Amino acid sequence: MEDFIIQNSFTHENGIFVDNRQHKPSSETSRGEEASYWYKHRSKCIVSLIQRWYCGDCFVDVGAGSGYISMNIMKAGYNVTVFEPIFIRANQCKERGVPTVMCGYFSPDNVKPGSVPAVGLFDVLEHIEDDMGFLKSIRELMADEGLFFLTVPAHNKLWSASDDFCHFRRYSLKTLADLINKCGFEIQYKTYIFSLLIIPIFLLKTIPDKIFRKDRSSKATEGGQKQYNRNNTVKLHHKAHKPSALARMLFSVMKFEISRIAKGEKVPFGASCLLVAKKVK
Repeated sequence: MEDFIIQNSFTHENGIFVDNRQHKPSSETSRGEEASYWYKHRSKCIVSLIQRWYCGDCFVDVGAGSGYISMNIMKAGYNVTVFEPIFIRANQCKERGVPTVMCGYFSPDNVKPGSVPAVGLFDVLEHIEDDMGFLKSIRELMADEGLFFLTVPAHNKLWSASDDFCHFRRYSLKTLADLINKCGFEIQYKTYIFSLLIIPIFLLKTIPDKIFRKDRSSKATEGGQKQYNRNNTVKLHHKAHKPSALARMLFSVMKFEISRIAKGEKVPFGASCLLVAKKVK
C-alpha cells in the first residue's frame, strides 16, 4: 500500500482494499472497453499526455471505473493506484492487473493531505454536481506542484440523451480552464480530442434527441422519464462503442491527435477536452 494512504481506513478483501464505510454495491457488468475504438483512442491520448508531462512513478486514477485507463497507464511504466467506490468495478481493476486497488473515495478520510504527486480524473468531473468543490478537495490531497490530468465531454451544444441520465454539464476548454485556475491549479497544456466526432454526434445523437425529447416528456411521468433516460443511455452507449468499419476508419484517421499531444501541439476542436494542470501554492 502506498505511503499516502491512511491504512486504518481499509480492510483487505481478495486483493482489494475496501473502505466499508463508503463503497457502493452495483450489479453492472464490464462494458467491453477493449472492443471500443473510442476507449482505445482516449486511452492512447491520455497515456501520450502523461508520458510527455510526468516523469515520476506514482499515479492515482480517481473514479477509475473498470480500470481500462489504469491498465494502460500501468503498461506505460507507472505505478498506478486506483480509487473506485463501486466494488464490482474495483474488482475489474484488480482483474486487469492494477497492483493497488482502493474500493473507496479519494478523500481526506483515506488519503494524507499534500501527499499525491499525480492524479488522473478521466470522464468523472461531469458526473459531480459541485465540480469546483470536488476539484478543491482533490487539490488538498496533492503534493505541491503535483500534476493533475483530466478529460471531460465537450460542448453543451452536443448534449443528448446519453448525457441526461448522469451528467450535470459538458465543458469548453475555456470554461474548464477557468474552473481549474479558480481551484488553485495552473494549466500546463490543454487540447480537444475526438475532432472527427463532432459532426456525427451532432447529427446522429443531438438533433434526433431534440426532435423526440418533447414528445417523450409529454407522455412520461418524471420517474418514467428518468428510467427511459437510463435505459436509452445504456442502449446508446453500447451502440456508440460497437466496433464498425466506419468507426475503424474514423479512429484510424484520428491517430494524428495522439502524435500532436506527444509533441505538445493542440487539436483546435473536438468532442472531448483533455488537459494537464499543476497545483500551485
